[in-house]
Amino acid sequence: MTDTTAPTLTSLNLPPVIYLRGNNRAVTLTVGATDSGDGVQSVQVWLSDTVSQIGPDGLSWVSDTIYFDDRADSFGDGRSSLEWTLSSSTDAGTYSVLSVYVIDKAGNERTYAVDELEARGWRTSFRVLDDTAPNPSVPPPPGTVITSTGATLADDMVNMTATGKANVALTGNALNNVIMGNSGKNVIRGGAGDDRLNGGLGNDTLFGEDGRDVFVFATKPNKTTNLDKISDFNVKDDSLYLDNAVFKKIGKGSESKPGKLSKAFFVAGTKAKDANDYVIYDKKKGALFYDADGSGGGAAVQFATISKNLKIAAADFFVI
Repeated sequence: MTDTTAPTLTSLNLPPVIYLRGNNRAVTLTVGATDSGDGVQSVQVWLSDTVSQIGPDGLSWVSDTIYFDDRADSFGDGRSSLEWTLSSSTDAGTYSVLSVYVIDKAGNERTYAVDELEARGWRTSFRVLDDTAPNPSVPPPPGTVITSTGATLADDMVNMTATGKANVALTGNALNNVIMGNSGKNVIRGGAGDDRLNGGLGNDTLFGEDGRDVFVFATKPNKTTNLDKISDFNVKDDSLYLDNAVFKKIGKGSESKPGKLSKAFFVAGTKAKDANDYVIYDKKKGALFYDADGSGGGAAVQFATISKNLKIAAADFFVI
């Protein structure tokens, strides 16, 4: 009997963070897939950006695909593992899964979009850091809250990170808070203090409130699924931090030493006017865009919405 049934993806396990520290780094990745016919042949995880990989033979290549092959680790038990080695030359930043492609030995195939993966509760991004991994036996720093349901920071708490994909509300206090959202539609309020707010993935609404606040954008923007709104951006006091692993043309900087955005890379208007207008503020709509070609030739992608008619300039942006 001819096999005409497409295989099924049953799990996707990616690490949240991969630490390089100037060295090649091997991590174990696992996927699950089943097939009612001839068996699964391969699973391919397609990423938003290329990474430098090293094979068991020591040969290296650059690709935007993680490849799980039945010949390397059979899907006979419904799972396949891969020791995946990243080269030390891999850029630090956030890498997102665009889709997962599954094919069986009869040639039947299916592609899972990122929305389908997230609906199953699977991680769809990971960060690569040129840093040292924390000691797992050491708890988070004092004053850190980890929540999957949302929270308001108590007076003695400083930082908060949301996990999972639920839509949560995160509220700071009078201290200088660092608040990180999850992949849901979060509402994040900094409260008083000089806060650092990062919505993560999802369509988030951010309120800096009092103080000199920083709004961080470190995930690939998408006008439908990853577009944040800053409800109270204050040109005088607040700043926007753009991760150059995502916004690749805007220059150098890091979280520990943010770089200033060049005046030449910013324009106020409806579109880029020359070859290096990478960041655009449409004051009539209050929309912030990133134009990777800087010329308006390709479509600019909106990454945030702020108030209309602000006197915003390159000096309000920093590169990390």
